[in-house]
Amino acid sequence: MADINNWVVTGRLTRDAEYRVLPSGTELVTFDIANNTGFGQYAKTLFITVNHWGKSAKNMLPYLTKGKGIAVSGGEVELQQWTSKQDGSTQKKIVVNTSKVDFLPGGSSNQQSTSESQSQQDARPYSPEDDEVPAF
Repeated sequence: MADINNWVVTGRLTRDAEYRVLPSGTELVTFDIANNTGFGQYAKTLFITVNHWGKSAKNMLPYLTKGKGIAVSGGEVELQQWTSKQDGSTQKKIVVNTSKVDFLPGGSSNQQSTSESQSQQDARPYSPEDDEVPAF
């Protein structure tokens, strides 16, 4: 039986996201977030690289800008390690391969939620005019 590897984290983008299409045709958007914990002398920041795969990757690209708050969930986390060619030191990086990204309130764009299942249900491209907030 496989163990569960599912992660949820919030943070702010440290740079604008990068979009690319792999030779297989799979779409990928990659971005880095900073997750802050603690406060005062106990404050620390964890930097995380996030990969979001699938058709929704291109649609969310305009909203993944430096400083934007997001929540990443449904992710599979891995620790990547390599030896630096410059000084031979061991380097490490946390990478999350996610299935869902939620945009947190605030920042420069409207709140938006995008997931792979939503993308597969919608055959037409995403448009900001499609956003209608339901009344409660």
